Amino acid sequence: MKVTIIHSGGENTYLFGLVNGLSRVEGLGIDVIDSDRSAGAFDNLQNVNYLNYRGSLDPLVPNSQ
Repeated sequence: MKVTIIHSGGENTYLFGLVNGLSRVEGLGIDVIDSDRSAGAFDNLQNVNYLNYRGSLDPLVPNSQ
């Protein structure tokens, strides 16, 4: 089974708790789509695929799209 979580890029404490809990479900693959704020947060969770589609949340950093 596969779960995809799309996060708004804000506070990631809830996101990490949710993903950490879900990662313990055997046979579950998790895609997390988020911003730079979560980069590296899921590196130790083998069944989590982190995708940084948002980039930086800093309004002074241009997003290339």
